[in-house]
Amino acid sequence: MNTYTKGSLPNLRGEFRDPDAGNLTADELALGGRLFDPAGQIHFKLIKPDASNVVYIYGVNAELLRDNVGKYRVQYQLTQEGDYWYRFESDVQIAVGEKTIRVADTPF
Repeated sequence: MNTYTKGSLPNLRGEFRDPDAGNLTADELALGGRLFDPAGQIHFKLIKPDASNVVYIYGVNAELLRDNVGKYRVQYQLTQEGDYWYRFESDVQIAVGEKTIRVADTPF
């Protein structure tokens, strides 16, 4: 789990990979499949330490960016101490699963 200090602005990233794509390279196999853009809307969902939710939709909210085929990110200001949970998903597929980051008041 990554740990950040309160006020940090990290890039939270997600990748959509297809493990069933044909002719995968060794690198693609090791990473879980070939990158692709899934059908439907792409969502970023985040649960903050106070249990409130944030949802961004690609093409609707400027915070959710597409860096390349299958690669998405959100730069999010961490304003609360505690654990944040987030994931990227589409209407048909969740990317990489949930990730957790921890925020502390200081790095010590």
